[in-house]
Amino acid sequence: MLKCLYRYVYIVCAAATLAPMGSLPARAAPSEQLASAASAVASEAVAVVLPDSSKLPSSPGFFCLDAKVTIGAKQFPMTFGLFLPANYFASKEAFPIVVALHTEGPKGLGGAGLVREGLASLWVADRWDRRDAEARSNLPKLTLRKNAMFVGIAPQCPTEYEFGDRPMPQIIAELVTQVGKAYRTDPERAYLTGFSYGGTSCWLVAEQVPGRFAAIAPISSRNTPDPAQTAQRLKDLPIYLACGVHEWAFSTCEMMKAALEQTRHPDYVYRVVPDGTHWCYPTIYNDPEFWTWLFSKRRKQQ
Repeated sequence: MLKCLYRYVYIVCAAATLAPMGSLPARAAPSEQLASAASAVASEAVAVVLPDSSKLPSSPGFFCLDAKVTIGAKQFPMTFGLFLPANYFASKEAFPIVVALHTEGPKGLGGAGLVREGLASLWVADRWDRRDAEARSNLPKLTLRKNAMFVGIAPQCPTEYEFGDRPMPQIIAELVTQVGKAYRTDPERAYLTGFSYGGTSCWLVAEQVPGRFAAIAPISSRNTPDPAQTAQRLKDLPIYLACGVHEWAFSTCEMMKAALEQTRHPDYVYRVVPDGTHWCYPTIYNDPEFWTWLFSKRRKQQ
């Protein structure tokens, strides 16, 4: 196991049961609608078509592409970012896939804002988020842009949807499948993460397609409308929940952690960055131990 080079609070799943906690408003659709939403989508085929193979990237870097989405009789384009690390072309291994959900601003088409912050920002530049200067002095300098060992996908949510709204979870799941077929990837090691709005969406997407990912990592997320129900639905999915101690989302992450404890979730990590603010995501994503934990998880057979 790689040694973490800076101090943080690192709490593994405990068996203790806590009293129920209140819930703050969340921006996504109510949890009670998720089951009926997933059922409705299941009756309509969801198809995602990538650009022709001759137009797919064949060199390292970050690329914005447009896929064609078909749901029943409806068709529309959807932009997604594709990250191919340098190590992909120097190796013959099957790479994991990591899906990074963006924050609330970059909705639409064309890819604008996809790499402004969150994990995708570290695919294109070696930097910390200037808004979290307190945490930067203690961070290890892992360079994802040069040393990542995964294929990255950053779907851009269409303006008329939220990531947690149907049919977006099903579209994301199918996008992962199609990228996995186009590149040399391991179908049992696809992971979902997101920061802020993307972190909240991480919970909501996973609830609707719980068998698609090997693990999820919501960072600085809001709580879902029903944390206990979310924890129950995701009881078979490894979870890495993280936030900064000085951020507004600390209380909502505490709620999600309490729900995981109440359901005796067997495989989760709760991490609090002691000097971190809301923008402490580079602390997580630039830590080798995070990737060691994540890539140790494989999708469970359904």
